[in-house]
Amino acid sequence: MSTPPEDGEQRPWPRPYEGEYAAGPTDNPRERGTWPRSSDGERDSHDGLDARPRRDDPLVPVDFAGWFERMFGVVRRSWLPLLPFVLIAAVPQAVLSRYAGILSNRLPSTGTYSNVQWHDVTRGLQGPLAGWGIATLIVGLLMQCAGVWIVVRHAAGRDVGAGSAVQFAARRSPALLGWTFVAIALIVIGFICLVIPGVYLTFVLLPTLTGVIVIARGSITDCFALVRGRFWATVGRTVLFAVIVGGASLVLDAIVGLVLDQSSWWFAVYRLLVSVPITMLTLGFAVVTYAELRGRRTGDGTEKLADEVSA
Repeated sequence: MSTPPEDGEQRPWPRPYEGEYAAGPTDNPRERGTWPRSSDGERDSHDGLDARPRRDDPLVPVDFAGWFERMFGVVRRSWLPLLPFVLIAAVPQAVLSRYAGILSNRLPSTGTYSNVQWHDVTRGLQGPLAGWGIATLIVGLLMQCAGVWIVVRHAAGRDVGAGSAVQFAARRSPALLGWTFVAIALIVIGFICLVIPGVYLTFVLLPTLTGVIVIARGSITDCFALVRGRFWATVGRTVLFAVIVGGASLVLDAIVGLVLDQSSWWFAVYRLLVSVPITMLTLGFAVVTYAELRGRRTGDGTEKLADEVSA
């Protein structure tokens, strides 16, 4: 604190500070009258309040139209580096589809049958269905992790080498596998408990689990935090995606099924080919939906997500 001069000389007092913290520093941005700003001048989030990501962010949309555009943008931008991984994941799916077609042809169109008859229907198919089902799950999760790594880093303009993608998938797929089983168990229990809890858990966990586990390395509880305040928006996006992908797949299967036997290898090849764009679009849905929810909650953009998958 300043004191008057003792030599009697008249000198001006220091001017009082009139800056931003004249009344004392504060950690509350509302009291300061300003919010921290990002490099592009838009407001960042504070204390979990609704943030406004950059409008030019390649993965984080600011509205529904941006979500739709970025989901398809993932396929347009990253289809080439994704293609080898998607094809690898599609092989066990196609083989499983063939055995499922054989089983479908054996099932009677009407009536019920005993356990003995069911054993006759499934004779010789239990092993292939179980084996290829497990292979489809494991390979699918590995390729899903690798795909998320590619999509996020490619959107940030970073290199997307296949070897690094495989290494990342090997590290993150066990956690995704474990939490996927937990999510499925919770959803099943929720449907047993009056259905509504199962519906709620489905719309909370399915759109967010991949991003939470693979990108943020979090736990299943983070899914609920992300969707809080955005539940109905997430439901709408999930239903729209299911209608687009499921509807297109059903129509194509019906048309091709008129020409090809579902138990034939040709139909399996068709399923392999059609699964490629569907898998890429599913990756786009998972990453963009997670990025939107997180961007609105924390203000994090593509660069931050790329840093996390690269750590």
